[in-house]
Amino acid sequence: MKEVTKILTAMGTGAFVIYTSLYWVQPLIIFFSERFNQSPASASLVLSMTTISIALSLYFAPLISNRIGRKQTMVWALLLTSLLNAISLAIDHFYWVLFIRALIGICISGFLASVITYLKEEIDKGILGKVVGIYVGGTALGGVLARIISSSLIEQVDLSSLAFIIGVITLMASIVFWLVSQTQRTSVR
Repeated sequence: MKEVTKILTAMGTGAFVIYTSLYWVQPLIIFFSERFNQSPASASLVLSMTTISIALSLYFAPLISNRIGRKQTMVWALLLTSLLNAISLAIDHFYWVLFIRALIGICISGFLASVITYLKEEIDKGILGKVVGIYVGGTALGGVLARIISSSLIEQVDLSSLAFIIGVITLMASIVFWLVSQTQRTSVR
């Protein structure tokens, strides 16, 4: 696979994982409300807690990215995000879910803090716009597919099973990101 194709595949896949992980809960707020006996406003914290932790963690994530490397940070962020998705409803307690969603936000910030800098360092300016465009397209695709998948599957499975399914889907995509990024040579010029 050509190096540019590998980077495009990795960035699209990574964006899919991040935005699927962030938004799969959004159309299910009412189900979280019912399951945990919370008002819809309180249940919406399953999304808000993730967003808040992303915002706060983005101040510190670049330090980790600079220390262990951008590619390693992105790989670990995706893998941990996926595993946390899978176990997010393993314990039937609302505050556990909020805690796990906050951890997911911290992991997501590792990817977000690394991706554009990584692309700027590794990609020739002539094709950087195309690669960033694919990344942005992956974010939109992840967000839309997350909502479609979760709202479609909730009719067939319960919330715990759905969380596990989302975790498995994002884990498979994270492994694709890892494998593709490991075979990629440094710098595409």
